[in-house]
Amino acid sequence: MLNKKIGPLFGLVLFLSCLNVSSGEYFFNPEIGRNDAYVSADLTLTGERVSQSNPMLSLKFGYQFDTQWVVSGAYSFSTDLLTFGAIDDYKIRNKEISLGYAFEFSNNFTIEPTVGYNSWELEVVEGQLFNPGPEDIELYNGDDYFWHLVTRYKLSLQNFINLTYSKYNYDFGQSEAIKLGFSVYFD
Repeated sequence: MLNKKIGPLFGLVLFLSCLNVSSGEYFFNPEIGRNDAYVSADLTLTGERVSQSNPMLSLKFGYQFDTQWVVSGAYSFSTDLLTFGAIDDYKIRNKEISLGYAFEFSNNFTIEPTVGYNSWELEVVEGQLFNPGPEDIELYNGDDYFWHLVTRYKLSLQNFINLTYSKYNYDFGQSEAIKLGFSVYFD
């Protein structure tokens, strides 16, 4: 278990030590979208495999080197905002570190494949509808890998609009997310 946590961090530190960090740009990237989560039967309240689509919010900070390599850290959160606790909810929180490469196809368009390591938390909350007693809350956590595919279009010198597809594989199942956001770059 310890190697699973230290390996990605060691790899990122080793990679960064090989780069010339004399110039590049920091960026901030908020995104909002939809997360489709698939939770295995052994972690659900009903004992059956569950799929749930929920809104997702993601906040990412990072650095893009002049060599086009990108390192970033992010926090994302997905929960049901529409049923107000009436049905079972599967809240997912991710803390991520990632490494990507920005392929510039023109001055205005970039595609950035990214791989990363994520520390996740799954909170299973029993809904209030058809539940006569107190609501059960169960908490699970772990560490797994993920990947993103980011497409970015330049709006101005330091502002971009981006569309991100994300695929997360968890111990409890998996999730896929589509997010729309904007990126602000600064020195």
